[in-house]
Amino acid sequence: MDIVFAGICCWVDAVPPKQGKTVIIRNALRGGTHAGTPIPSHWAFIHAKRGDVDTANWPISLAGDDNVFLYLTGDYLTIDPQPTGGNTDISLLPHVLGDEARDPICPAADRIRTGFCQQPRTSRVLALVDLPPDAPVTCEANEHNAIYAILHIPQAPVTITATPFADSPGLPRSLTITNPNAEVFIANVSFGDYLVGVGAPDDDHKYLVCDIFKPATQTQLALPTNPDVPTTTFAAVLSLSEVHADELDHVSLGTLKRAAGRDMRDFLSTLAAGCSDSQWP
Repeated sequence: MDIVFAGICCWVDAVPPKQGKTVIIRNALRGGTHAGTPIPSHWAFIHAKRGDVDTANWPISLAGDDNVFLYLTGDYLTIDPQPTGGNTDISLLPHVLGDEARDPICPAADRIRTGFCQQPRTSRVLALVDLPPDAPVTCEANEHNAIYAILHIPQAPVTITATPFADSPGLPRSLTITNPNAEVFIANVSFGDYLVGVGAPDDDHKYLVCDIFKPATQTQLALPTNPDVPTTTFAAVLSLSEVHADELDHVSLGTLKRAAGRDMRDFLSTLAAGCSDSQWP
């Protein structure tokens, strides 16, 4: 089976004494702006086909025929059995700081801000996933050059457990993948576009990752935040359920039904290059 990380998911070195990688799925439910251009709200969720999973211990947040979506609301995600016995190759992922071949997303990123990896806050991050150094991970790109990371697991069943952060409104829950050939997505994307399958040739979504990092100097990096509602006050202003409910006002039952006939990989096909996974440093 494949567990695919798609959208605004940033891969960083695990905080010592851990080894391996931590995947940060930041809270982008409020969207943001970059250079005056609005960046839409992004939802963090697990997406699977109904017949591939047992959701007895994790109530479905949203379903449309054969697609099920389960919200991430500030959770540590663990995978059992732990994926080992391979190599983690994320060399295709764009670098937050850039490399010789690519322009940096956040050239002034200096270190990870508080509230993301250590003592994470729901206002800043909706999920963290720790993976060991020998987790079998590869990357692929769609025709728009949106890049996503794929965790390969040879057997089933596999259980994903969500343990809420200290300040999370969620409850402990688990999801079991029963089909050894399943593709299950852990995504952080613009939900309406994801369902409809209409994406831009490129976009500014990648700048949402900047808010994870503290710039060396504040003047060097314009962070994509909503000036009216700072992310640090998000929980006090608008609950997660209210954000989801507001977005669902724009998602029709017909849209969910049309999405039912789409293959899992088809949901990845319209992501723009700017809505890729990334890596730091």
